[in-house]
Amino acid sequence: MKKDEIKSEVSMVTAASPEIEPAENVAMPVKAVDDSKGVKEPNEAFFGSLLLSCLALSLIAATGYFGLVGYRYFKQAQVEKAIPSIESLQKEVPTIAQEKKESSEKPASESLGATEKPAVIDKKTLSIKVLNGGSTKGVAGAYAEKLKQAGFTGVAIGNSIGNYAGQTLYYAKDQVVGANVIKEEVMKAYPKLVVKEATTSDKDAAVATFVLIIGR
Repeated sequence: MKKDEIKSEVSMVTAASPEIEPAENVAMPVKAVDDSKGVKEPNEAFFGSLLLSCLALSLIAATGYFGLVGYRYFKQAQVEKAIPSIESLQKEVPTIAQEKKESSEKPASESLGATEKPAVIDKKTLSIKVLNGGSTKGVAGAYAEKLKQAGFTGVAIGNSIGNYAGQTLYYAKDQVVGANVIKEEVMKAYPKLVVKEATTSDKDAAVATFVLIIGR
């Protein structure tokens, strides 16, 4: 009787308890997964090397710029140093002007004065023509021989077209040095010798580089 009573109680408990149906559409809670550990972070080493490269380039550019500026400043200082100062120019200008004024004030006879020592020149290179300008016959030839004996080998003789008074030595343009050499010798015989620069229009004075006319 006890077994039957136990079975009947179990049957009653079973009938009283509701049936539990399986949950088909119940959403199960999903555990959040932390994927941050799996994502790779940016390459810090790459950005670090890029930053260092930029700094190095900036340093090189700055060094080049300041080097160029310094070089230009150095060159400008050298140029300014080579330019004479205004004070030195002011000192030099009056001196040059004074020398020109003094030289222009000197007469032609003084510029060819016997007191000035002529430059060293070979007498043999001077071409001299001695003309008789109305003096006694044979005077040009006689004095030409004296010039040759004094070392002037390039001597020729002739007669002038016109008549002249006194003795005159004509010289071509830019031949002052040679004229001084000849004058020093000729004045030994003719102390009143006149020295002039020849002109192309004067036919007697332009026949040679140096022309000595012996007049009356």
